[in-house]
Amino acid sequence: MEELKKHLQSYLTPESGLVGVVLSDREGVPLLRATGEACPDAVTKTSFLSSFAGTSQEVGGKLGIGTNNTLVAVYGQYQVHMV
Repeated sequence: MEELKKHLQSYLTPESGLVGVVLSDREGVPLLRATGEACPDAVTKTSFLSSFAGTSQEVGGKLGIGTNNTLVAVYGQYQVHMV
């Protein structure tokens, strides 16, 4: 598991612009996190990730457009992508 975390951490370079990578299950429960100093703690918490994933799935279902493959949210100067 530590080797996988190091691999994720390798993506957090100044060139990539990433401040954090979180692997989660399909309900948004985090399995592994790799974050830099600039990453806000709130966006890596289980409560944020699971509500973000769950709410967007509900909206897609209500609109009749099916399930999401990718989700993007913008908060101030940060973007959260869920794939």
